[in-house]
Amino acid sequence: MRTLSTVSKVFMWMFMVVYFGFQSLAVLGIMSSNASAGEGGKTFSPVPLIVATLLMLAAVILFTVLPKRKWIGVIISVVAAGVMLMVALELGRMFPPSVSTTGTVGLTTWKLIWRHIGISMVAVFMIVAWLADRQLEKEYYASRQKSGYNLSGDPLFKGLDDPEEMPVKMKRSIKDRIRKQKELQ
Repeated sequence: MRTLSTVSKVFMWMFMVVYFGFQSLAVLGIMSSNASAGEGGKTFSPVPLIVATLLMLAAVILFTVLPKRKWIGVIISVVAAGVMLMVALELGRMFPPSVSTTGTVGLTTWKLIWRHIGISMVAVFMIVAWLADRQLEKEYYASRQKSGYNLSGDPLFKGLDDPEEMPVKMKRSIKDRIRKQKELQ
């Protein structure tokens, strides 16, 4: 479980760095596309893309920084993945693929998945790491549980010579209980 948790956290950070770069380039592309569209052309606001990317970054940081409340980062990452899905679908609608002499222009389904929707893998790896960490904690606390105290009155330690001949010294409370039971009879 520890290996699964560590590998998931490493992949979570790797995907976050790669997709943060992709989203930064996408914001720059959208801004240049908006500038070339002019006043009457179709423009797309990069704000939802920026918000979704920063939400995912905040989720990864909170997941790492808050060891006892990792669920906060998990919830934020799921929300950010949902927002990113909506933004990616809107980007696909805004920039449909078209074939030109230079190749395919616009966002094909594969480009949408690879460049924008793939950031949801950060949330997937985060959930796997969170579940693995929870299982590790449960196993740790189960191994630390003591069987309880021995209140039977038997000696805790016996001598090495002859344990049969050792006198058993009873507790005063047990002696009193036996004495009261005899008095009642």
